Amino acid sequence: MKRRLAAGLAALAIMVMALAGCQEAQVQLDAAQAADAILSAVSFEDEMTAVDADMRDTLYGTSASDIANAKVYVSTGATAEEIAVFEAVDEAAAGRIAEAVDKRLEQQRLDYEDYAPAEMPKLNDPALVKEGKYILLCVSNDKAAAMQKINELLGK
Repeated sequence: MKRRLAAGLAALAIMVMALAGCQEAQVQLDAAQAADAILSAVSFEDEMTAVDADMRDTLYGTSASDIANAKVYVSTGATAEEIAVFEAVDEAAAGRIAEAVDKRLEQQRLDYEDYAPAEMPKLNDPALVKEGKYILLCVSNDKAAAMQKINELLGK
């Protein structure tokens, strides 16, 4: 009886260690390369231009101290098209950045509601993913292509 119990416990220990080894590795992205990859994979109506860190923080209300790496592309303003990829310094900062992205989208909805109502569908249903310390946003007419590229970048 003791031998069976010992053998059972040993087998259980081996299974637990095997499962621990199978845990998913933490996602690692280069935010600038990810934003560029999204730009290449998705069709945009408007010209997309990268903005510097000061403009990024102005547009999104983010704090540079929360951001390890990021790249943001904006349109000319004729459309609401946008790409933003953020790598936060940690999970808490990722939460603050995700809130800032949500606020940016809400402000864009208010701005475009009367100015260009045709932009509302893409603002109401953007490609938006938060994965660990990464936040990836793509506002475009081709959400399927954006989500496909984002999932590919995240290894999904």
